[in-house]
Amino acid sequence: MRKADLIELPLRAKNNEPIRIVIPEYFSDLLLKIEENYRLITTEPQEDYLIKEALSTSVIEGAKVPMVNTNKLAVGELPQNKSEQMVWNSLSVLRLFQDVNIISNGFTEVSLIELWENLILNACDNLELMGLKYRVGAVSIIDSNQRVTFTAPDHRQIQTMMNDFFTFMQSQDELPVLIKAIVIHYYFVYIHPFPDGNGRLGRMLLSQYLISAGYTKFATISITTEVLKNLKDYYASLEQSENDLNDVSFFINYYLQTLLSVLKKASQGLGAGARFPEIINKLSNHQAKIVRNLHKDKGKFITSEKYAEINRVTLEESEFDLAELVVLNVLRFNEEEGLKVYKWWEYEF
Repeated sequence: MRKADLIELPLRAKNNEPIRIVIPEYFSDLLLKIEENYRLITTEPQEDYLIKEALSTSVIEGAKVPMVNTNKLAVGELPQNKSEQMVWNSLSVLRLFQDVNIISNGFTEVSLIELWENLILNACDNLELMGLKYRVGAVSIIDSNQRVTFTAPDHRQIQTMMNDFFTFMQSQDELPVLIKAIVIHYYFVYIHPFPDGNGRLGRMLLSQYLISAGYTKFATISITTEVLKNLKDYYASLEQSENDLNDVSFFINYYLQTLLSVLKKASQGLGAGARFPEIINKLSNHQAKIVRNLHKDKGKFITSEKYAEINRVTLEESEFDLAELVVLNVLRFNEEEGLKVYKWWEYEF
């Protein structure tokens, strides 16, 4: 890719060079397919959309909460540990976001900071790095191999970058809305303005920008559930986008593919039969064993205790695996006469 092919955005990187993107014909084709699938969605809003979104975005950041507990949190039960607090907070912020138009000038730094404070309530790492508005210390992201994959901008650059962020988000330009939403997510996470919670808040900002810009059906679809299924690609695209040209097209490509995938599934019906081979390939061996059995006989059910017995795992591991299957729209959860059961998605409770 030649530098001359790139579009410069009114956003600055750590090296004070502009953030850049390219919109190849391939992206234009993806945008067209996304629009086509978006128009096909006629289903009623999913009642558990916010629950799935809150759980998915928290699991990405390390939370481990069974779906049983998540449902209890959704109806007001208080969190009992840090993981549950993360889900509780995410659910709280998602509910607050429902009444917010982030494109409006009424959405300010104060609004954003208030949402962040709700997001990290009683569950904030590196709180000692928080200043009056933003972080005041250095932050790096380290992978499971203890390799530094990203170092955030110097804290003295944050205010200028956040000013540019708000101006970009709330101004009109010729960028396609879908691409602009992805850039908003990327740049917010790139700045890393807060000591903790940047990833969760960045993903929420992407969805809320789309909703504020008129793509209101995204208020009923959990985009982050799809991100959770392809987490390695998500992080790889973030890392690839921090390059000498500040070209974030890698991240845009990842998210356009993700949006297309989630919209296809939403328009076809969650868990459509054609997805079964794809589903199995993305599951652990333990999960796949159970899902194959439930797929063969859609009237059967599984409990967390039975899952643990069959797979010889702990009850905690069982509940986490089953919660993930619910988040992925493979299984449905219900309580029948006091018994907590999981069934294939097509089975009507």
